[in-house]
Amino acid sequence: MSTVAVLAGCAAGGKTMTPEEARQGALAILSETTKTTDLEWSTPGAPTGKKCSDGVSYQYMVHAPIESKQRELADGLAEYWRSKGLHVERSQQDFGEKYGGVYAATAKAGGQPGAAFEITSSNALVYVNSQCVAGDPDDE
Repeated sequence: MSTVAVLAGCAAGGKTMTPEEARQGALAILSETTKTTDLEWSTPGAPTGKKCSDGVSYQYMVHAPIESKQRELADGLAEYWRSKGLHVERSQQDFGEKYGGVYAATAKAGGQPGAAFEITSSNALVYVNSQCVAGDPDDE
């Protein structure tokens, strides 16, 4: 499987965003994204703090079982993120008969949380990274 990297920009307009605001922004786009599908998504757990250029960003991940229509799901998620002003870069790789195709994408825009998905023949994963805010991942 491929690893999907998610990028997030720093706070826009000189306003200093708190870590809590960053986490809430990431959770909001994650919730909005999953509501665009009819899949049974897992509940996001506690975020993972990641080092970024200005401090820390927070990553959430959810997954859902999927049995068909991988391409349609990938198209729908990518289109939704584009409608939110995110720049989406997609990829697709075929791992043969045993594993099938994997659809992936990253989505980012300055001043907004970033997102990514990876869709296999059996599972859909969605990742969201908060904006980068002052802080240290080790403090979380």
